[in-house]
Amino acid sequence: MLLMQHLFYCKIILDQARIFPVADKKTQKNFLLSFLISFLILQTVLTAL
Repeated sequence: MLLMQHLFYCKIILDQARIFPVADKKTQKNFLLSFLISFLILQTVLTAL
């Protein structure tokens, strides 16, 4: 169950990254990093429940 949610959120993140192509590599890296951080927080909350 948790694995399915994990894959689902990964798909959303990848789709977001594709929808908003960022010209600047540094900005793109920060963008993906912020997604990763929010994802890890979400994962921690889901695990804690």
